[in-house]
Amino acid sequence: LGWAVVVAMLIHAWVDFNFHIPANAIACFLLLGLATGVTFPERPAKGSSWVNPLVCLLALLVAGATGWFGARTWSAWSQLGVDGKAMATWPDAELAARLKEAWRRDPSCLPVAEFGGDAYRIKALGAFLEAGATGASASSAKEKEIRKWAEEADVWYRRAEVLNSMDDTLSVRRATVLDLVGRFGESESLYRRGLAMRPHSRFFHLTYGNHLWRRGNLEGARDHLEQALRVAGAKPRAGEGLDAAEEARTMLEKVKEQIAKRGGGRQIPVPAFNPRED
Repeated sequence: LGWAVVVAMLIHAWVDFNFHIPANAIACFLLLGLATGVTFPERPAKGSSWVNPLVCLLALLVAGATGWFGARTWSAWSQLGVDGKAMATWPDAELAARLKEAWRRDPSCLPVAEFGGDAYRIKALGAFLEAGATGASASSAKEKEIRKWAEEADVWYRRAEVLNSMDDTLSVRRATVLDLVGRFGESESLYRRGLAMRPHSRFFHLTYGNHLWRRGNLEGARDHLEQALRVAGAKPRAGEGLDAAEEARTMLEKVKEQIAKRGGGRQIPVPAFNPRED
């Protein structure tokens, strides 16, 4: 029974790691211990005189490695301590310095890379929407600032994708940043890959609809925004408590207005739009 549970949990963890849930981890390893343990009368027959010291040594090595990597990750995370949305409020110099130090301490810490990408994406998107809301084109200095933040977000999201290739929201979030600087060819392939993996994701249809709107494909944008609204049971964005459906409705209204008027196909920025994930 113990081995059966372990095999089942490892198969499940391949697509959805959940040993971070205490009840699952405790139950699994308790059953594993029962499956691999021996009673006191069985010890002589099992060669306990040499097996036990070997098992103890192995346990110490595993505990030491776990402690080492855990301490390194905690040291990196202590440089940040908040998510990307909060990090986006930091001054550029502070954000860059903290991310650099955190990455130096642990270049395998996924939250550092992911939240770094989120922080720069939110900065770039905020500046883009601010320029659009004023009705004036961005100044040369503002355009350089947006491009700099977008490129930084691209770098950090790429690092996060290397660390967690199973999270398809990372590449789609990166695509939203590439759109801001006109790298539509690159972002197009990322959106399509995301939709191929999760064709019923509200977030993916929402962001791809926004992408098509920016490129002037109003009919395509309308279709994907309508699909985003048709998705049943979509969850609010993680960590924000917001429902992406409201953003989809807002953008869909704008797109339909432009289709009716045929007065230019490019996007009118929607200040509420801040794609993350659902």
